[in-house]
Amino acid sequence: MALRNVLFDLDGTLTDSSPGIVRSLQHALGELGHDVPTFEELVSCVGPDIRMSFGRLLETEDRTYVERALGIYRARYAESGIFECRVYEGIPEALEEIAARGLRLWVATSKPLPFARQVVEHFGLDRYFVDIHGPALDGYRSSKPELLAHLLSAHELVPAETIMVGDREHDVEGARGVGIRCVAVTYGYGDREELERAAPELLCSTPSALPGALGYLE
Repeated sequence: MALRNVLFDLDGTLTDSSPGIVRSLQHALGELGHDVPTFEELVSCVGPDIRMSFGRLLETEDRTYVERALGIYRARYAESGIFECRVYEGIPEALEEIAARGLRLWVATSKPLPFARQVVEHFGLDRYFVDIHGPALDGYRSSKPELLAHLLSAHELVPAETIMVGDREHDVEGARGVGIRCVAVTYGYGDREELERAAPELLCSTPSALPGALGYLE
């Protein structure tokens, strides 16, 4: 079947949001009296479910404690961290070219939906997308397979006509879990070894190469 739909991850795929996320993580850990890892040590937390990251960082399975950390994190992120990010160079041009082919674009992100909408609209990227999908603030639909399954169902998308574009192994695995292909980008937060292990259909090294990569898979 011909390619008709492209689902884009947000953090690490469309935007470099690591400064705001990492600084907010550091703030929460510091407020709770924990050792604060370096920026480089925390970049791996950008992308996956933030609750899982806090559980690992705090070395706890105590949900109440994780939610307390999350509350501190979100207070700082909502105030200033959300816009401590930038659109990757070449992304607007790539989206323009992809949309001009008649393909329909969606955002499918692990970032909570209210924050995702703010970011996409702030940078004027919303004009390229049919809709934006992300988990609720309470974590509902925080797993990538669950989120993608909901998006496919809500918009009646045919898996064989749909591709996911993301930068982490959970994007690739989530896509595979709902029967769609995936292009993994190496300019985001997942290193090449992680992405090769996840085995996407293609690896893409720059935003400007995305239209060509998608064209190859059409």
